[in-house]
Amino acid sequence: MNFGWLPLVVCFGLLSGAAPERVVPLALMPLLIGLPFMALSLAFMRFKPWLAGLYGLWGLSWAFGAGVEFYLASRYQLLPQSREVIEALIHAPENEIREMAASLVVPLMAGGLAAVGIAFWLAASFVWMTALAGRLSLPPLHALPAGAIMLVLPLALHGNSVVERADPVAFWPSILQEGLALEREEAALDEWRRAANAHSGEWRPVYTGPEEKTVVVVIGESSNRWDWSLYGYPRKTTPGLDALRPELVVFRDAISSYGNTIVELTRALTPAHVGDDEAWRTAPSVPALAKAAGYKLFWLTNQSTAYTNILFGGEADVFKLVYRGRVGRHDRSLDGRLLPPFEAALADPAPRKLIILHCLGSHEDYALRYPPEFDVFGHQPDAVSDSLSSRWWWVRQARDAYDNSILYTDHLLVSAITRLKGLKGDASLFYFSDHAQDVGHLTASHGHQFWLESGFTVPMILWRNRPGFPDAYERGLESRPYQTDQLDWTLLSLLGIGTLHDEPQHDLLGPAFQPWQRTIKGKAYVPGLSHRLPEGETAP
Repeated sequence: MNFGWLPLVVCFGLLSGAAPERVVPLALMPLLIGLPFMALSLAFMRFKPWLAGLYGLWGLSWAFGAGVEFYLASRYQLLPQSREVIEALIHAPENEIREMAASLVVPLMAGGLAAVGIAFWLAASFVWMTALAGRLSLPPLHALPAGAIMLVLPLALHGNSVVERADPVAFWPSILQEGLALEREEAALDEWRRAANAHSGEWRPVYTGPEEKTVVVVIGESSNRWDWSLYGYPRKTTPGLDALRPELVVFRDAISSYGNTIVELTRALTPAHVGDDEAWRTAPSVPALAKAAGYKLFWLTNQSTAYTNILFGGEADVFKLVYRGRVGRHDRSLDGRLLPPFEAALADPAPRKLIILHCLGSHEDYALRYPPEFDVFGHQPDAVSDSLSSRWWWVRQARDAYDNSILYTDHLLVSAITRLKGLKGDASLFYFSDHAQDVGHLTASHGHQFWLESGFTVPMILWRNRPGFPDAYERGLESRPYQTDQLDWTLLSLLGIGTLHDEPQHDLLGPAFQPWQRTIKGKAYVPGLSHRLPEGETAP
């Protein structure tokens, strides 16, 4: 058998960022599977054509699995069995999966041709090897024990869990089982949340504040504050908020705790946090406590994700899904659709209202997140395009579209604040993004980032119509370091709600706030220093 693939696979795998403990078993798989086939062929020569075909099919599955793994490792620094990948697969609607496949049609075709080539190569090598074995003309009494001996090594190695997981025949069914288990867990989501919210009374939420109060929480999507001119970005991506700067508290050192919407919102809106991801199962959410304290709850969303809509939208007095399309990442459903139901919520006669706007924000595909009139950046050279001159052209294009999407987010936020200014009584708007994106910032690619700082640096701002706001004390809040897994305590403070289980040290707006050690993927976070990899290195 020809072993020329070994150095090629090992080098390609390591350069792509795949973990060495995964690359080596993958590279050795043809040998580990080939030996049993050759052993059987040696013992039973009449099955040679069938065994060659089976070996070719296995080679095809091995090549496909290796291609998927190398792509995920080089693109996202993730493995197929990573929870982030499994969650994405089970939450992605059929249309979105088809659209993702369509966007990868060229690499898929190239990978398919390579896989077919590898399969034929392995089958041919197998036929050659078995033909060589046939020329040995071993008598049956010798061929049978020889074949049995050849079976021992690969079968023994398959008893090792690392080798077994590398074999696509065993590996992909295990991924399917994990996905189905997670799907069953989420099927019980509504029941769990109802049980958790039943404990709202035990928390004894008490509202203290004016008779009329409106709190608007805007949840952004995939927005990195590094691209906001409000935070010093050279492109004027937030002109409206820049003009409102004297009326805003701009939190300059906030990060998310995860690079995924579902996990982050579960932490931000419930007592769950980095140290205890299970707390949301037994403790009420911020929306549930607000309702128990007398607020009317509006959940207005441009996100089609069933998980968050079930988890939080099911608690709302008024739930409105404005998303239009085929429930896919390549559909255009602009966040401006949220404004009409937002105006209706503001007009509602309830004296206390919590209005949550869940935006599509800057979610990929970036170019579909804004109307044509917001296509501003990328047509003329500027400081940003100069700084990206060493990046691939599609990364530069993605950054231009990404910045346009932030310009549209600025428009939405200013529109919401303008409408709030006409209200009587206490009104406030709090905005944060669930996580950030790396769009040529620290990598030569774009999209979610689960390891590097660029996937976590989120914008967070607060506006109030209270007279004299923001005062000198609240200006001092801007430099406080914060991580959004503890955001529930700040939101309860903003709502004027106290409970028996308050954690004032995590209230960003309160005098008892105390900084704590923030983390990314279990590692201590230091702004501007952590997770910036040296040139040439890749994330693990």
